Parts: sequence; structure tokens; C-alpha cells
Amino acid sequence: MADIQVIIAEKTVTTVLPTDNEIKTLMSRMKTELQDDSTLDGYVKKVEIVAPRSLPVVNEANVPYIGIAPVSSPEAWKTNKKKEVIYTVEVYAVYWLQIQETAIIGGGGHTGLLDFVRDVSTVLRGNTFNDYLSKPADITVPEFTTAGYGDTIYLIVCTIVLTGSRIFEV
Repeated sequence: MADIQVIIAEKTVTTVLPTDNEIKTLMSRMKTELQDDSTLDGYVKKVEIVAPRSLPVVNEANVPYIGIAPVSSPEAWKTNKKKEVIYTVEVYAVYWLQIQETAIIGGGGHTGLLDFVRDVSTVLRGNTFNDYLSKPADITVPEFTTAGYGDTIYLIVCTIVLTGSRIFEV
């Protein structure tokens, strides 16, 4: 553990930080799990770590696309020598679609948007990412956002929020 001393108006406060960059480790493991999943591997074009609520330029060649963004990782004391960090990470499942039913629900050998969201959620839900988390991750799918891209073609982003926690010794 590394100790950081902060002097605030003649008062010294010592904060103990974990030795590894925990949210970086979690996001790297999430990225690996999503890239290595045999179902997603069949059709997802790109998985990368991005800024929260911001996507890079996503062109047609990279869709379906998955972005992973850090949101927060507050810590709280659990016991005298243990802390718990609670991670919140947003996962952006990006898909092109035309305004038609098969683009949303799939069919005829076509993977629909809801199939894509289900496949991503299946990889994340209940995962401990190689025992990195102290208990399995929880997910929620709070919103779908659509933006026009061209004639009857739309970019739709489903934001999946993952929460998980890790207890570590201080």
C-alpha cells in the first residue's frame, strides 16, 4: 500500500491507497471477458475502454461495438483493517439499425439489438472477473438512446450499468 500525505491548513491527513489501479484492473478484465466470449466473438467488431458518456467515432465497420467506461469507485471501511471499494462501470452496446422489427428483435439468422444486449448482459451478470470482485457483479439496463445517422439508418446505444465490489486489506 502507498501512503499519501495531504496537508490541509496545518493538519496532516494520511490516505492509504491500494497498490494497484483497481478500476483499471477491473475494466481490463471486463474487456478480456467480452472479447473472449464465444457468442459475442461471432459478431462484435470492437471492444474498447472509453470515457464516460462519450464515444469515439464509431463507423459502420466497427459495429456492433462495445465501449467500457469508468464511472466511480468510492471506498468505505468494512472492518478495522479492511476496506470495500464499490465500482460503477458503464458498458455501451452500440448497434446500427433500420426502423424495422427484425433490427430490434432479430430473426431469419439476423442478430437483433435485444439479442446483442442480452449477450453482453449474460457475460457481465454475476461475473467476478477471475475472482477480482468479492461478490458477483450486478447489472441494470437503464436506457436506450438513438441518433439518426442517414436515411432510415440509426445508431442506437444501450447503456448497461455494472456495479461490483472488492474488499481489500489496508
